[in-house]
Amino acid sequence: MSPRIAPTYALLASLMLGAVAVPAQANPATYAAINTALKAVEAQGYQQIDEIDVGARGNIKIDAIGSDNVEHKFIFDANGALQNQRSGGIERDLSDRMDLTTARKVLDWLAQQGYTEVDDVSADDGLIEIDARNAHGEKTEFKLDPQDMRIVSYDD
Repeated sequence: MSPRIAPTYALLASLMLGAVAVPAQANPATYAAINTALKAVEAQGYQQIDEIDVGARGNIKIDAIGSDNVEHKFIFDANGALQNQRSGGIERDLSDRMDLTTARKVLDWLAQQGYTEVDDVSADDGLIEIDARNAHGEKTEFKLDPQDMRIVSYDD
C-alpha cells in the first residue's frame, strides 16, 4: 500500500469507529427562540420591526422601530436571551416595516411549509423578503405577500 494512501484509510477507519471528533455544524436558532426574542422586543413596547436576521451560530438580531421612528437593534443568543441592544438612526420608509403579528404569521407559515432554517426575514416595499432553507437543506430566497402568504417572486 502506498504511504500516501495509508493515512487516508486510517482517517476513514477512525471516522467510522468514532475515534475522531468531527466538529458539529452551528446550531441555528429555532422558531421558538425567534418567537422568544420577538416577545422580548414587544415587552419593551415595540410593535414594528423591519428585519429579523439569524447569524451562522444562531444569534438573532431584530431591528425594531419605535413610535419615534428610531430604529433599535436587539441582539439575542440562539436561545432568545437578550445579549445587547442599541439605538440607530431614524427609519423614514413606512413600507420597510411589519408589525409583530405579521412577523409571527410569516414565521408560522415558514414552519408549516417545512423551512428548517431562517436566515433573514425583512420588510421591503410592503412585501416580506425571506432567506431560508427548505426541507431539502437548499437555500431559497423569495418575496412573500403578507396579506395572503403568496410567494410573489424568487431570487436566484
